[in-house]
Amino acid sequence: MNTISLLIVLIGFLFLYYTSQKAQLGGHSPIRTFARRAPQLAKGIGVFCLLVAALLAVLGLGLGAGIFSFIVLLMTVGSLVVIVAPLQIVTGRMLAIGLVLSLIIELI
Repeated sequence: MNTISLLIVLIGFLFLYYTSQKAQLGGHSPIRTFARRAPQLAKGIGVFCLLVAALLAVLGLGLGAGIFSFIVLLMTVGSLVVIVAPLQIVTGRMLAIGLVLSLIIELI
């Protein structure tokens, strides 16, 4: 549940990050091009993903712990995206491997 919530927070934050006018974006990924072509829809998808992740955290951990966990997760993911995204050192493959390993460790 935590890994799925992490993935949804990451997707939501990336959508919101790529719609920012101040962000220095390079390269061409499908999410970036979609966010630049339809920024209002991308912002809506980003907010929806964050709300779903918050709901998953609250359902999985309870009200107080779920809200706290979501806020900590959002701050952590946000910091990492702002620092690492402009450098373009994390690929989709690396991210997928990390999330699969995290899911396996969580389910053991």
